Amino acid sequence: MNGHFRRRESSLCMTDEIKHPMMVGDERLAFWAHCHNYQLGDKIGEGSFGKVFKALHIKSNMVVAFKFIFKLDELKTLQQEVEIQQKLHHPNIVRMLESFGNEHGIALVMEFVPRSLKEIIETEGILNEQRTQAIICQLVSALHYLHRKSILHRDLKPPNILLDHNDVVKLCDFGLARFMLTGTQVLTQASLKGTPLYMAPEVINSPVIPPTYNHNADLWSLGCIAYHLLCGKPPFDTKCLMHLIQMMKDQPIVWPNTVSPVCRNFLEQLLQKNPLQRLTWPGLLDHEFVKNRVFTIDENQDFDELSELDDIVYPLNSMKINEEETTSNSSTSHELTSIDDTTEEEDLRSSQSSWCSETCQELDVCSVKTNSTSNNTNTNEYMSEEWIVFLRQSASEVVSGNLTSMSQKSFVLVILSSLKSMTVSSKLLHYVVTLLSIPFVTPNIQQTEKDLITHVYVETKVIPCLMQAFSNVFKSPARNCVSPAPPDNSGLQELGCLESVLLLVEGLSLDKPMECLKQFSDSIVYLKIVPLLQKCLSLSHGNTHLVTNTLAVLILTLIYLPRNINLVQDIVIGKHLESRISNVELHKLLRNSENATVRERTCVLLLHMTRLSPHSLLNVWHQTLTNDIEFLKDDPCPNVVQAAIYTSELLKKTQFYKVETESRE
Repeated sequence: MNGHFRRRESSLCMTDEIKHPMMVGDERLAFWAHCHNYQLGDKIGEGSFGKVFKALHIKSNMVVAFKFIFKLDELKTLQQEVEIQQKLHHPNIVRMLESFGNEHGIALVMEFVPRSLKEIIETEGILNEQRTQAIICQLVSALHYLHRKSILHRDLKPPNILLDHNDVVKLCDFGLARFMLTGTQVLTQASLKGTPLYMAPEVINSPVIPPTYNHNADLWSLGCIAYHLLCGKPPFDTKCLMHLIQMMKDQPIVWPNTVSPVCRNFLEQLLQKNPLQRLTWPGLLDHEFVKNRVFTIDENQDFDELSELDDIVYPLNSMKINEEETTSNSSTSHELTSIDDTTEEEDLRSSQSSWCSETCQELDVCSVKTNSTSNNTNTNEYMSEEWIVFLRQSASEVVSGNLTSMSQKSFVLVILSSLKSMTVSSKLLHYVVTLLSIPFVTPNIQQTEKDLITHVYVETKVIPCLMQAFSNVFKSPARNCVSPAPPDNSGLQELGCLESVLLLVEGLSLDKPMECLKQFSDSIVYLKIVPLLQKCLSLSHGNTHLVTNTLAVLILTLIYLPRNINLVQDIVIGKHLESRISNVELHKLLRNSENATVRERTCVLLLHMTRLSPHSLLNVWHQTLTNDIEFLKDDPCPNVVQAAIYTSELLKKTQFYKVETESRE
């Protein structure tokens, strides 16, 4: 960098930014960049949340990469990338030159590197061992530097590895990187982060939920990249997340026979599925494949003198992955009453491998746990979009007939782990529910297979997890769906999510009614979302499918769990936030003109409430309701007529149901 290039103090939100005129798209970015002495050139990358341009610094004529991120919903995560890269100074890591931003987005000015390893793989295919060795040694140098600073990259993959025309490697994209925590140094995350084809088994298929891992996960990714360069594909090559989990668990890695014994040994030691057996620091630097070929900063300092990596490895050594252990320490008093089994079940255990998916602890979706760090609250839309890509790919596999993984606890737990964040989006929840629902709408599926999947859903507590996730969606004050005012557009979108959740609950309850309805009822009590279900019933015009699904689940609850009559009464005839009884909503439901199923199921609901507790409707009944039911005996829908007749006959046995001769027309 020459003397004409002035480094600006990095800032995410500068108050004195020059406002751009009314422009659209790239013109606006070009104007904004010009205000900061940059002239944008060709666009070299674009994603859901930003764009990358080749640019010229006007004053110094220096070519740079201008990365603009235009969504600031999670400012803290963007600031994390800036803070991490500002601290990095290594010849094999892309330099950040400056950053600036305003309320519209943030610009990161980076060192420009012309090619990515992904492009080289696509154009040249398999690389020879000598060239692969040169690339890997430079990556080892970069990772050695990062890990000594207690930084995990977490997204090591060919697109994030850049090379200049002399094949000098530059590691980039630290959007997922994090400092390892002081003390234990073990990173715990609630969601899947990174690219699955290069992710370590302990990350994608952790023995605990949420996954716990350390710097060894980056070293697995390093092994995958080396394997890809030498073999033309990753060790486990698939486009489906569920298939990848199966392959990691069941299939051995096929080692190349075209490389030297030293190179093969290097691959074998890096690609150990058990992280405790994986080649790591400081032994990695002494392996013949990279020995004396890795540039290290401050090489005179012995790695053994650094206590950080010892602290990193220790917690993993203490993990009893294959041993039977109870969960009494992890269980909390906040657990739902439906969770009767507080210990790990035998069939969750496996003796095949220490990382195996069947050692997953039961997902405790019903405990409210607060992390003193902000790891679990930093999950943003970027992560959701990556999850959605995997969920869509997995859904395609299931639709094509691959239902095996849906009956595996390990896969279901991985999917549910995406919902652990308190900031889960309604869009992500929708995709999770869609994937979980596919087996029940797939034609020609055997009943035995459907029963097995339902059994797995019950054991992994799918229903409590979905209800918890939906409750989290409405945590924001801006999304208060239980207020007297109608919900806004975003609220309607999220209520549509609940529609899908309730539909799945209804379907599962038809196969395993006792277990599923108990989990559903206990979730309502624990999460305190009775007002939310009351709001669902009040939306008798506009979202009738949500109403019919809510009515169906309540009716099934009365049929199979009659002891929960009080809960149903609280929902149907309890008090709203404004302390008024909900008989008005019952009137609207009985007179709903948009959907005959709403009228039919409302009658059936009132019938079962009266059957179980003849006086349950006494305090809320009004002559209008009697007139409504009598009126439905002449409904054009035969099912409504039948339901109205049965309900009327039962209600006539009560003291409050008085039929007026003039009420029927």
